[in-house]
Amino acid sequence: MPRNRGYRFNWEGRELELGIYKFKIEKQLSKWVDDVLAQRHVLTLAHYVNEDIPVMLKIRYELNPKNFPIIEDVEETREIGRRHHLFEASLYKLLHEIGHGPKVMMVTKRDRQSEWMPYPEGRIFFTVLRRVPGENVGKIRNELSR
Repeated sequence: MPRNRGYRFNWEGRELELGIYKFKIEKQLSKWVDDVLAQRHVLTLAHYVNEDIPVMLKIRYELNPKNFPIIEDVEETREIGRRHHLFEASLYKLLHEIGHGPKVMMVTKRDRQSEWMPYPEGRIFFTVLRRVPGENVGKIRNELSR
């Protein structure tokens, strides 16, 4: 399946307003396409501008389902994607409650993406998490003891 569908762009430096909350994206950590749900997932480091709090911002947004021949029922696929977002957020909350993950600050969505995005008719989902303190384990793993 071709990967050049006009939706490859970087979120770094973008500013978002989610209701009264303002976020500035500092760094995009990862991105991947879910071909089954026609969604792109992006994990970023951001800053909650209103309170000067560093956060992680998980973004998932719908892509045009016409570009994904595996999808037969668009509405059913969209509903499954919405449920996946809520399930993922509930897992983050559970992990935080048992001491193994960051605190969920906000879970929200927009029914339409911004005009500059690849599929403005699609929805976009956000999960805002407190940033976990510490160092990047990938960078220091060789220095850690067993």
